Amino acid sequence: MEKERVFEHLKFNSSISAGYVARDIVASAERGSATAEKIVTVLNGIHKTEKISSLNRITNEIIDRYSDYLKTAYDNKDLKAHSVQGYIAALNAITNYINLRTDKDLKEISAYKDLSVKNTLQYGGKSTPQALYDKVYSKLSEANQIKQELQRNLGLRVRESHFLKAETIREGLISGVLKLNSGHNDGTKNSRAREVKIWTSEQRNTLVRALNYMTAQSQKSMITNGKTYNYENSKYYRDMEKAGGTRKNNNGNNFNHGNRHFNMEDKAYNILPAVGITDVNDKDKIISSEAGHGELRTTDIYLGKH
Repeated sequence: MEKERVFEHLKFNSSISAGYVARDIVASAERGSATAEKIVTVLNGIHKTEKISSLNRITNEIIDRYSDYLKTAYDNKDLKAHSVQGYIAALNAITNYINLRTDKDLKEISAYKDLSVKNTLQYGGKSTPQALYDKVYSKLSEANQIKQELQRNLGLRVRESHFLKAETIREGLISGVLKLNSGHNDGTKNSRAREVKIWTSEQRNTLVRALNYMTAQSQKSMITNGKTYNYENSKYYRDMEKAGGTRKNNNGNNFNHGNRHFNMEDKAYNILPAVGITDVNDKDKIISSEAGHGELRTTDIYLGKH
């Protein structure tokens, strides 16, 4: 059976059936009920205008027409910017779901870049400042310093900075690409595999330091031998609080997540241009993929573009 035929049982020829399809999509993407409701709206709209009722019949042409419909509704003031952003996010969730399960390569739409729809909500500016990072970093144990570097220089989540395996690092230093959850449990969200290219010597040095630490401690990861992830994570946050790595000290922003903001901004404005990647769409695709969220709208939010 051709891969494109796997969706023949997922019909959205009514709001009820669209609801079942939306449930599968949000479960796969780890989204909530609000996204599911928007997916139902998008599927109902596509069914009504395109006269199709199966995911395997969605094409790039249909994506373009639905995007044009949203743009027209926005221009006519029938939809507000945040509503268009929400429906585009739902449309991207649908196409990502299809791409993961078929041989298709459906496009992803950015409301900001493709439709010139600018959200009135203010995002961005959440990167942990370098001075604050340095101050907190100096007060941490070696293990937690390394975890901070992994988050800031490689864009790892906190959980991933605990779980990252020594073997994953060894393989990455040889290949030049850190392949998370590719044969090892590196703690990625929903256990999904993703790749982070080692672009700079600073990134490589961080990985070497992490590997050397694990080797010296005879550990397979950054989790202390004989301790659980929950124990390690609780101790980590206690140490961060003592060192001043809190929301209160970071203008209300999450200190650790701010490292991922920093990482994406650094790639967009420094690292990728330095290696000759200057096209905005190319940069955003790389950043989106390496961050592991797989959605251009999220990249826009991280980089303060809205």
